[in-house]
Amino acid sequence: MSSSPRELVQAMIRRRVSRSEKLKADKANDMDPRQRVMRFLSEFDESLRSCESPVEKYWLIENEPQRLLSDLQRIDPGCQIELVWFGEDMDDIRLEGVKIVWSPDYSVRVGVDQEELVDLASILFG
Repeated sequence: MSSSPRELVQAMIRRRVSRSEKLKADKANDMDPRQRVMRFLSEFDESLRSCESPVEKYWLIENEPQRLLSDLQRIDPGCQIELVWFGEDMDDIRLEGVKIVWSPDYSVRVGVDQEELVDLASILFG
């Protein structure tokens, strides 16, 4: 069953608004960076599975990680992220984890490793 382009865009907008509201709530709850990444991973996986078209999936893969980066850069403006993917093609691709690279200043000031990998295994077994 295929949806019209208008319906696909409306669905993307609804998901984006919902995520925005969750982000505001998370900010109010002051979640730590690891919790934010774990929530992003579970929401991203759920969104990826619900994509109805290759265009929607491509849009999600290209744009949603920027939301996580922006969120983490509120904590450390110099941080970067690297996504860890599992799967060979677009039909079975899954986001396995996120590697956070903190700025040297933040790493020393807060006392964390400069690179940290948050992956699905840490959600399931951590």
